[in-house]
Amino acid sequence: MAEKTRNGKGAVGRIFLVLGVVLLMAIVYVSAILLQIPEDETDNYVVVEEPEPITRMQPATMNDARALAGLFGATLPYLPGYAMRGQGDMLQHGVFTLPDPWIFTNYPDVISRGFFGYFMRSVIVVGVSLTLLLMITAFAAYPLSRMRFKLR
Repeated sequence: MAEKTRNGKGAVGRIFLVLGVVLLMAIVYVSAILLQIPEDETDNYVVVEEPEPITRMQPATMNDARALAGLFGATLPYLPGYAMRGQGDMLQHGVFTLPDPWIFTNYPDVISRGFFGYFMRSVIVVGVSLTLLLMITAFAAYPLSRMRFKLR
């Protein structure tokens, strides 16, 4: 059973609150350091230009979707040709030419050199990164949901 504190919240909730506030403070501190605006030597203020009025974004149209599909569709036929090129072939013959000669041993070479080991390492890095990201956002979300502040 979780121990109750003076204001009725459990000890676990208090820990999440403190951790979330500490993480938020660290994020704000690092952001403030990274976003420092160099001041002019003669004055101690920054001139802010008047922002342009916010206009409503236009929704994507079918023409936009067709253009994007055409862009991807135009590059798709080149992919097998890129995979079948030799080393330095694009520099010698150009990017948009067919490979000369076609080299079909590229895939077995990649697999025999440990591709799946590299792939698994990438999966592990993504998994650890996502886990840390979820933990940090959970620690930040709990106190933000409990705190009372303006514009909430």
